[in-house]
Amino acid sequence: MNKNTNLCISIASNPGDFGAKFHNQAFRDLQMNWLYLPRKVTTTSQLKSVISGVRSLDIRGCSVSMPFKERVMEFIDELDSSAETTGAVNTISNLDGTLKGFNTDLFGVKEAIGKLDLMKKRVVIVGAGGVAKAIIKAVLQLGGDITITNRTDKSSKDLATQMNLEFIPWNQLNSLSGYMLINSTSVGMNNKHEMVVLEKTLDEFEVIMDVVINPRSTKLIRVSSDKGKKTINGIEMCVYQAAKQFEIYTGKEAPRYLIKSILEEG
Repeated sequence: MNKNTNLCISIASNPGDFGAKFHNQAFRDLQMNWLYLPRKVTTTSQLKSVISGVRSLDIRGCSVSMPFKERVMEFIDELDSSAETTGAVNTISNLDGTLKGFNTDLFGVKEAIGKLDLMKKRVVIVGAGGVAKAIIKAVLQLGGDITITNRTDKSSKDLATQMNLEFIPWNQLNSLSGYMLINSTSVGMNNKHEMVVLEKTLDEFEVIMDVVINPRSTKLIRVSSDKGKKTINGIEMCVYQAAKQFEIYTGKEAPRYLIKSILEEG
């Protein structure tokens, strides 16, 4: 590191290490003088200050995680079509003081579920935040029929109304059935014994996806796998969205062998 080192950061209320490991490994492998650091942010006032710092300190990129993917939009200058489409930002690039927002979650979701045949099939999405918005757009583009629910009924009802989706109250979640169930909430994060639905509910679906990446094998994924369901863990979405971020930040493709090795781990 020196005065010419290009800095990228990530911000989240509960930061993890995945982004730092992925990006810094890619920087090392490509012999690039770049560094990626996760940072904890807990309030909107902090968020505003951090984004101002990104601009003034010439921080080249900023990854945005829960719960700031929607709130951050008011503090940046431009939106890429991916951010406009989803109404959420998880990636910010800084080019000469101009901050542009992207949504690489959309790319990550499409890579993770793109081989599924979702045409006219019911997909139940649990959650109504920024990740859910990217998932919704990806599923719609693949022809799926979406039902949405969330612990806060108002959030999911408002989102369902806005995007013309079916809304189901939270207390009816465990009576639902369909082709695919997707957990887009933080339930199960850092908790090997927590799951967003009852175990019996999994019997009513063929495919289960969880966006949580820590632990890699959440209880939702473990139980679903034991029941013989097709599972998609959060790493599959996360690694592809991170690779897209890397490209936005640096203008270079992330090493393909790095992506492959992460997907094949454990």
